[in-house]
Amino acid sequence: MSKKALDHILAGFREGASDLNERTGATVAQVADSVSRVLDEAGSEGAKIRRTLVRNWTSLERPRRRRTVPLLLGVLALGAATAYLLGRAAPTTARG
Repeated sequence: MSKKALDHILAGFREGASDLNERTGATVAQVADSVSRVLDEAGSEGAKIRRTLVRNWTSLERPRRRRTVPLLLGVLALGAATAYLLGRAAPTTARG
């Protein structure tokens, strides 16, 4: 595979990752605002739930899940499949 094609693929991955990061941040902010609004409207029960959520999210005793490895493997598999398909689709030179 030519370096130019590989650079093009990598640039596409970088652009897609950047776009995904921006959209994910916006979505998380919207969900957080909605949850906060619902908990405010729920009164005393909402306050109890809010305290529980804060305790669960800030506790150091709770083990954190690491989901970056499966995501990274998925991205690598997609990149390998793309490189393979581009290699097959590239015009072959005539041997003579």
